Amino acid sequence: MWGHTVRYRSPENVVDEIARVLISHFTSPWVIIALLEAGESVFRPEVLELIRWILGQQDDEGYLKCPIVVSRVPIWATHDALFMLKTFLEKVLHPSSVLRLLDQIEEVSQKIESLSAKFNTILQFLPLFKALFTMYKQLQQLGQFLRKVGRFSRKYWSILILLLFLASPYPLTYFMHLTIKEVLVYLIILIALVILQVILEKFLRKG
Repeated sequence: MWGHTVRYRSPENVVDEIARVLISHFTSPWVIIALLEAGESVFRPEVLELIRWILGQQDDEGYLKCPIVVSRVPIWATHDALFMLKTFLEKVLHPSSVLRLLDQIEEVSQKIESLSAKFNTILQFLPLFKALFTMYKQLQQLGQFLRKVGRFSRKYWSILILLLFLASPYPLTYFMHLTIKEVLVYLIILIALVILQVILEKFLRKG
């Protein structure tokens, strides 16, 4: 019965083969009353939704729709709905219900505080994450630069050797103790390395 009532539909019962009483109209208030008297929470979503639905059955004069009428006044449906609302309000205003609601509010508040603390913790680490991301981008750029240097050094290794040799202070001090012929021999060897590099590059390209 509760399942049918929640879904707002239910089989119809024939009364004296004339009147047809919809169970969802006739028993819904009593289902709510029974649940509340049995200790069910007044804040249960199904209870609140069903109360909203019952109140939605009112006509312009405030009566509730029901097939059983006495002088065109739906007495039973209106009486049952009013009794259900009376029971509901008594339960809502009862101290135990108020305390239960306060407990639920406190529980939700604690969850919100916990989420807020976690969010604040994440915010504290944002500068660190930003610094790590910046470092990562810089490392990427450094890696690209080193790869370019590696490709250049593999291609022009003889030129690099010549430049390093000439740029270092050792050759200058060393050349001061050499004769002109010995210096020329060293320079010829270095230039020969450069020429050899160029020849090897052309040979490898043809191959």
